[in-house]
Amino acid sequence: MTANLSLPATRLVGDIGGTNARFALHTAQGLSDIRVLPTADYARFADALLAYLAATGATAVRHVAIGIANPVYGDQIRMTNHHWAFSIAQARAELGLQTFLVLNDFAVLARALPELPAAELVQVGGGSAVPGAPLALLGAGTGLGVSGL
Repeated sequence: MTANLSLPATRLVGDIGGTNARFALHTAQGLSDIRVLPTADYARFADALLAYLAATGATAVRHVAIGIANPVYGDQIRMTNHHWAFSIAQARAELGLQTFLVLNDFAVLARALPELPAAELVQVGGGSAVPGAPLALLGAGTGLGVSGL
């Protein structure tokens, strides 16, 4: 399915890791044009995003949100598992975006934990799960992702 790029609601979402950058367009109909780009093929984050936009013809995108495998504190992003480094504000301006949200990928995933059905969760330790108790998220990729809620 190809998104209707003339709609102002078209947004781009991404998952940026040390090995791959995954991008998709998000419209009222859901996700489309999902693509995986090897991060090693691009000198900068903006280059990968521009390549995705060119490949999909998505010229009307003005709102972007990415989860990145990296701590996010302030404007400066320096990936710990890849050479990309960028200013959020400068990338927003260079790419002509109204909105550019950069969030830690595992912090975003942890927010989804309460929405998962119980069958998708694994109890660690003995006993029964305690309602309202902290939840943890672990995942392997280029590095080890960890988050809690």
